[in-house]
Amino acid sequence: MDKKPNFFIVGTAKSGTTTLYYHLSKHKDVFFSKHKEPYFFSTKYVNLPHNGPEDNINDERRKKLSSINHYLKLFVNAKDQKILAEASTDYLYYSKTANDISKFNPNSKILIVLRNPIERAFSAYYHQVNKGRETLSFSDALKKEESRIENNFSFIWRYKQMGLYSKQIQHYLNVFPSENIKILLFDDIKNDVNKVIKEILNFLEIDTKLYVDKSVKQRVTGIHKNKTINYLFEKPNAVKRIFKSIIPLKIRSKLKNNISNWNIKKPEMSISDRKYLIDYFKNDIKLTENIIGRDLSSWINE
Repeated sequence: MDKKPNFFIVGTAKSGTTTLYYHLSKHKDVFFSKHKEPYFFSTKYVNLPHNGPEDNINDERRKKLSSINHYLKLFVNAKDQKILAEASTDYLYYSKTANDISKFNPNSKILIVLRNPIERAFSAYYHQVNKGRETLSFSDALKKEESRIENNFSFIWRYKQMGLYSKQIQHYLNVFPSENIKILLFDDIKNDVNKVIKEILNFLEIDTKLYVDKSVKQRVTGIHKNKTINYLFEKPNAVKRIFKSIIPLKIRSKLKNNISNWNIKKPEMSISDRKYLIDYFKNDIKLTENIIGRDLSSWINE
């Protein structure tokens, strides 16, 4: 069997892709790469090293997967699964990766998940806050984005730019036949994850029977109530190492999600920041609406 990936969840970041990864990886015909996000096809479009706080963590992964042989080793343990998959969520942002994926495997299937870019930006910001990387207020971080890009901070810091979806999607549509691309919304996952999983399995042309564990919740983004609990899950420490050594990854992910969600207090975005982002995104939202054929007016009216 040719162990080349043929299914790519390309983004966007902070849109429920980890939830999809968790459920789909349980299917008998699906094998996901050892690392959910190897970033292999996007590495040629970034300048290493990145200069943002702790950007070196993902930079190291990129360096380790510097060749196609290293990349394919992520799939070496696949058996007879029909679908070999990965989920690098910067592939949509670095949309030229579409050309590279197509050259690598022209029959690839592409899944794109979009989230209200205003909420996505806020979620990405708090992701960085909770990792101990982001020290600015949300408002100041938005203002600093351009200078951070100039200073070569990695893609996750691009709270605004990551949400300009129209050109990103169009590039994939220009490269792959429409029947090989499925576009979903984050709200679809929130509203009925079971229905979404069945849609994806249909898209992949594999058995649609799959138990979806509804006790697995979407990761909620916000402020941690207890910083010690956050430290134990997010930073290198002895407890985390023991936890990783004795508990399988899938069970670990479920526990981490549920405990993290319990430990979160969801903040409110300021009216002024929301208004600023509505003005920033509204034209691109209209373009995205036309491309995907779905009503996205709620993104502006929320």
